[in-house]
Amino acid sequence: MRINYLLGVCLFLLTNFSVFSQNHKFFEESGIEIGNAWFNTTSSEIGPAIMGNQLIFNSGNVVKMDSGEKGKSAEQVFYDLYAVAFNNIGTLSVELKRMSSVVTPFHEGPLSYCEHTGQLFLTQSILDETEVENVVFKKENVRLGIAIYKQTATGWELADYFPFNNRRYSVAHPAINATGDTLVFASDMPKGVGGIDLYYSVKVNGYWSEPVNLGDNINTPGNDLFPFLDTDGTLIFSSDGRAGKGGLDLYATKLSSSQPQEVIHLGDGFNSGADDFGLIAEPRHRFGFFASNREGGHGDDDIYYFKAADYRFNLVSASSLSNQILTGVDLKVFDSNDDLVIEGFTDEKGRLPVKLGLNQKYQVLASMEDFRSVLREVNLTGEGEFVEKDELVLMEPIYRLDGEIVDMVERTPVPGAFVLLMKDGQLQDTLRADEEGRFSARVQPGQQYYVNISNEHYINAELDISTVGMDEGAMFYFFELYPLKSGTRMVLNNMEFAAGNFELRPDAIRELNRLVIVLIENPDLQIRIEVHTDSRGNDQVNLELSRSRAEAIYNYLISGGIDPDRMEYVGLGETQLVNECDDGVFCTEGQHAQNRRVIVEIL
Repeated sequence: MRINYLLGVCLFLLTNFSVFSQNHKFFEESGIEIGNAWFNTTSSEIGPAIMGNQLIFNSGNVVKMDSGEKGKSAEQVFYDLYAVAFNNIGTLSVELKRMSSVVTPFHEGPLSYCEHTGQLFLTQSILDETEVENVVFKKENVRLGIAIYKQTATGWELADYFPFNNRRYSVAHPAINATGDTLVFASDMPKGVGGIDLYYSVKVNGYWSEPVNLGDNINTPGNDLFPFLDTDGTLIFSSDGRAGKGGLDLYATKLSSSQPQEVIHLGDGFNSGADDFGLIAEPRHRFGFFASNREGGHGDDDIYYFKAADYRFNLVSASSLSNQILTGVDLKVFDSNDDLVIEGFTDEKGRLPVKLGLNQKYQVLASMEDFRSVLREVNLTGEGEFVEKDELVLMEPIYRLDGEIVDMVERTPVPGAFVLLMKDGQLQDTLRADEEGRFSARVQPGQQYYVNISNEHYINAELDISTVGMDEGAMFYFFELYPLKSGTRMVLNNMEFAAGNFELRPDAIRELNRLVIVLIENPDLQIRIEVHTDSRGNDQVNLELSRSRAEAIYNYLISGGIDPDRMEYVGLGETQLVNECDDGVFCTEGQHAQNRRVIVEIL
């Protein structure tokens, strides 16, 4: 590859690295297979980039150009874009397509695609007649600029040009970050560190900032180009201004505004004595592509593929009910011959790191006390689904609590209600109800649990639940939440008084303390307290008793800090029975209890 003739390429990623200085070791430790891609020609193929499940690259076409002298013409290589699909382990399709919707009569590529914005940043020739003072990227007088495309129903459509394209010099090799607001590019604009330097521009409020040179820690007196921005701030680029193996070599560094970072040579394999550039890897790091004019190729520049022999990722165990991570899960991995290849327990983050050979199928057996064992397939062949860096293994609890939460007044579900589950004063689980107001939580048999249900604009509901004697499976509870709005009438639980007495019992105080919290958290609420009795005894005595009980509740709420102007109270005795248990009618104790009630109405 000759710098004066070449459009650049971008994109490179080896793996997710916790320690930057180890970036270049991933494939060396795992082992790689490198080969020449089938579509290479005797012309030049450069600029690999990944868009979805397609490899996009540039291929050179020799065209006749008018030399300016009568009867004479000159040959020049111009690059067009081509696409070829690949499967999950990087095997290339045998069908090659030309991206005709963005093809012009002049240079196209390299490119960078932002999945977040759906934009394609593409290097193209500036078609205007140009000056020839600073000729680094081109033959003759062809300048380069960056065009921004957006995909439509009919293909790629030109949306804009990078505002700092210039007829006097080239702006090329775009590398857009994952969020689409930082662009690194190469340019031979004046006053740089070397022949071609790397610059960056940030998009703020819809406008790209003035380009900033990345400085002499990255740029050299030679040519520095082909940038790629990783999501963790890693910058990959090529340079011929450093003491590498020869020609263009690949380097990596960490972008930082605070201090210069180490620049790392990517080492043997990817770098040779020739030009090596444009290294990319698909996001899960199973395979990738790069360009080189090393010996043994088909033409001037060829695209090579590389495949990792092993694939590293984390198996992550979690509850199928809440997705809460599970520590101490026993994970066993078996190959297609049923041989155990990996065994271990998940750590405090629910993870077990594994390294498995590609193009194989595996079975993962997960087991843990109080959970059903799970056997699931991990398919690392070309026909399998992509395995993420954190591959989730969901486990179903043997014992669970199922609940449904509804609005007490409207009788409608309460989606998103917050569920708090405690055992022996210790938090066991927190989760949210789904769109139908339902939730499931893991429990253990022979235990006592406390459940608290809360949601904005509702009064909390709480319940003590026992799993003593529980069978395998699920136990179901129905939770009703009173809405905090005018007209809501709620029956307070546990408000029993001793016969003929208006003294508040401990259970009643606990219930009233909950009401105090609701009134404090909602200072605009005004309430009416109603106390009712059953029909047994004298009517007037029952009326006076209910008034005394209502006043006792009223005074307790005042002692809890509630403004008395926010409350009113009334005792109604046996005047509003809810069933047929009037004087002289035989009823059970349970039927009489229905009439002994305390109601709080929101006014």
